[in-house]
Amino acid sequence: MVGRGLSTLIIDFKYHIASLVAVFLSLGLGILVGSTMIGSDIIAQQQKEIVSKLELDFGKLRTENMTLHIQLKDLDNRLATEKQFQELSLPILLAQRLAGKQVVLLFTDLSYTQGGLEKELSDNLQKAGAKIHSSVFLSGSFISEDKNKQLEKQFVCSNKRKKLSFLAKQLVMTIKEKKNAQAMLYLEKLGMAKISIFSQNNPDSVVIIGGSSLSSNADLDRILIKECQKAGWKVVATEPMQSKISFMSFYQRMSVSTIDNIDTIPGQVSLVLALQQDKQGNYGVKSTAEKFLPDLF
Repeated sequence: MVGRGLSTLIIDFKYHIASLVAVFLSLGLGILVGSTMIGSDIIAQQQKEIVSKLELDFGKLRTENMTLHIQLKDLDNRLATEKQFQELSLPILLAQRLAGKQVVLLFTDLSYTQGGLEKELSDNLQKAGAKIHSSVFLSGSFISEDKNKQLEKQFVCSNKRKKLSFLAKQLVMTIKEKKNAQAMLYLEKLGMAKISIFSQNNPDSVVIIGGSSLSSNADLDRILIKECQKAGWKVVATEPMQSKISFMSFYQRMSVSTIDNIDTIPGQVSLVLALQQDKQGNYGVKSTAEKFLPDLF
């Protein structure tokens, strides 16, 4: 009986321990589930707050965007009106200021052929009474590595500066004689030059349209300016306002007038006035400019 009672006690004790373990496991599971539910509620609340904040921010951005859109449209309208006024007043402002002058347009970056800058310049110079003697486009990377060997073979000249000087002299000769010199013909064949001569008269002015979209090397422009000055031509050195690399500081060391916004109507007015007047100046909107425009009178 005692043994049976003891065995029964042991079995009951085992059941009791198992029950206690089950209770603790249930309690632990309950705590875990409860904490998870509480955590989910907190996370859900935080997510709601974030969404509400984002919706509020988005609403503000949408309102600001609408306001900016209205302001931009208003600005576009004002700019269109101002441009229309400039274009209408331009012939009156420029009328016959350059009567009888023969002007060479010399672009030293072939990328300028992609826009309408040549036509715009030509039209406005002609409104001022000038004749376009010739238009010249030269590659800004005149002596690029891939063309170097071909040029050396053609013109037996390995020194870069001597080569640039030789080619600049050939260009001046082409303009003077109204027919392409051998070097210019070869450069056209290589796709490094494009020359159009419209007049049999002698030019008296050269407009350099420089700066660069590719290279910071202004050697070509400097040598061309010197050769044009030797030929007795008045030189005005210019570049577009959006030119990636400015050559203004180089030009201003060479005793020529400069214009840093030649792709704008004010810049083209500056060009006409600079070609008309004898005094030298640096005009435009960049930090290198001294004045916005030359004196009108």
